[in-house]
Amino acid sequence: MSNLPSLVLVEPSVAARRTSLARLRALDAPTVFDAEAVKKRLGKIREKSVRDSGWLIEDFTRAAKSRGIRVLVARDERAAALHIRKSARGHKHLLINKSATVKELAPFLVKDGFEIVDTYDAEDKSGEAAPDIWRQWQLGEPEPGTIWESFDAVLPTSFTGKPLPAPTGRWAGVIGLSAASAKDGRMYFVQHTHNLSKILFSAKKLFIVAGIEKLAPKAEDALFQARSTALFGLSAVLEDALKIGEGEEGIGAAQSVREEGVARPVPGTPASSPVNRAEVVFTPHIPDDIQVILLDSGRRPLLRSKSKKIMQCISCKGCRRGCMMGRLGPDSPRDAALLGLAASPAETEKRGLYECTMCESCKSVCPLEIPSLEYNLALRRRLALKGGLPEVFHKQADGILGRGNPFGEAPSGRGQFYPAARPSKGAPVLLYLGCVASFQRQKVVESAFRLLEASGTAFSVLGEKEVCCGYPLYVAGSRDFPEAARRNIDAIKATGAKTVVTTCAGCNKTLRKLYAEHFDLGFEVLHIVEYLSRAVKEGTLRFPGSLLTAPGSRLKAVYHDPCDLGRAMGVYEPPRELLAAIPGVEPLEFRFNRRSSRCCGAGGGAKGYDNKVSEEHAFRRMREAVDLGAEVVTSACPACLANLQIVIPRIKKETGKALRFMDLCEMAARALSPK
Repeated sequence: MSNLPSLVLVEPSVAARRTSLARLRALDAPTVFDAEAVKKRLGKIREKSVRDSGWLIEDFTRAAKSRGIRVLVARDERAAALHIRKSARGHKHLLINKSATVKELAPFLVKDGFEIVDTYDAEDKSGEAAPDIWRQWQLGEPEPGTIWESFDAVLPTSFTGKPLPAPTGRWAGVIGLSAASAKDGRMYFVQHTHNLSKILFSAKKLFIVAGIEKLAPKAEDALFQARSTALFGLSAVLEDALKIGEGEEGIGAAQSVREEGVARPVPGTPASSPVNRAEVVFTPHIPDDIQVILLDSGRRPLLRSKSKKIMQCISCKGCRRGCMMGRLGPDSPRDAALLGLAASPAETEKRGLYECTMCESCKSVCPLEIPSLEYNLALRRRLALKGGLPEVFHKQADGILGRGNPFGEAPSGRGQFYPAARPSKGAPVLLYLGCVASFQRQKVVESAFRLLEASGTAFSVLGEKEVCCGYPLYVAGSRDFPEAARRNIDAIKATGAKTVVTTCAGCNKTLRKLYAEHFDLGFEVLHIVEYLSRAVKEGTLRFPGSLLTAPGSRLKAVYHDPCDLGRAMGVYEPPRELLAAIPGVEPLEFRFNRRSSRCCGAGGGAKGYDNKVSEEHAFRRMREAVDLGAEVVTSACPACLANLQIVIPRIKKETGKALRFMDLCEMAARALSPK
């Protein structure tokens, strides 16, 4: 067993690196493998790994020992750092990589007096990192078959590169682990080849740090897990590279972007100039002293809890794609959730718990469908029960329970924008306008009335009897949500309506999905864009007017998918069908649309908790629209409208483009009247 290599890289094959990156950039390289079959097998491996974790730790410890590798199970990051300090006496410098686990460990190592050199940053400062940002992870286009087949298991090989820009002395390395085989002790790394190889070249001692959940039963399982990490993390890596290339700062952004091969500091980062060093031949070797530190950090109780699925995570970072919270601190939504579940919810609050917009992007892209969103909600509930609910949510709760809306407005103001009186009961359809539209968006209310009337719909409204759906309470983790829901359901049932039509995506999700999980509703819930799209198809709603601004011109409009209507409810086509039915409109699409749509930044209570961060996300989304050439951004959510619209002056100032935002109902209502 000891003659087998103990450290194995999982990298694109050499042949795969020879060809261009064009198709890989577009993520449309040939893929003949069955992705669902990969996910299914991966799920079985991870389920077994979590279930048998205790046995796997013992087996791995024995197998590693037979290879001369010591294994330590550390209680937490502090204990791991203390062990490294004792074992690395005489080694003042530590080479580290960007593993999330190592990142958590780094602050403790600095406190212990080590000088930390991040090998990625070191390459960047030396000017060695490739001018083409897409090549920094060495991902070549797969040939002749698939992305999956391009991720081969290889041993570290010699290459030419520049020495690390660091002081002379004795070095130790601290790196993260992608997967390990409990049966034979082999360890697999999904790494930038140069990065890991430089650590193996320079370090006399090597500390491999990983969570106890990274073990797999056999070598073939560990390799499969590592290849899956590379496969499903590919899009996240490329997306990070795209952000850097477009000048967007945030998680994963390099310390500098390059033009014509010259390093240029990103604004706000320390200036650094390339260091001229002659290239040398690196021949990586396996250090004589290798120690593996398996971190517990509260993981063992999780392995036996209802939240154990989070331990199946393979750290591919795919959930980071499109995540707002991932730009604020943690490497991924899973990392933030794990921190709270294994340590404390209060600690997670400092790391982005309430900046999470509950957009569900993380779960939608996870190959194992790990519900990080649900774990974050559970953490919010725990904080709420302990009295740790942020003050802004207390104010919203008081408004909802006391006056029926989160703004604390008088109930009589509900009908202030009604263009005409409507009955409060007796009609087959109830128009449920929601709080944002009722108190802040007059045009949405007026447009909804006009469109339903134009379609011949007999509908009623609750007026001042309408109360908040309770969604703000739900996302805050408040235990008052069921009370608000029950009160609302009783009011709706009293109208006798068989169909409830909502104008708000959050209300739609709440009535249609959250209520249905706890109550027997007895009525159908539709978003107004679904109802109107159906009416257009049935011929009961027509648009004699047009949004043409000049003869022969067409208004370029792009639809923004609200998270609570798109990913949460799967409603993607009805709003697009409605937009396409409006004369004079040229529908456009965001680069990230439908299931991969970017959040506006207002959801999940994030806007109330940190308005500045929320608006920054809105600006990024609207900037996408400017780059697309859109004249109008439209959506089907008054909350999205409110957040995206507020950044329009900044868009005008910074881009010189006059961009408008209109609710889809407003656009459709404008086309009801002939010009």
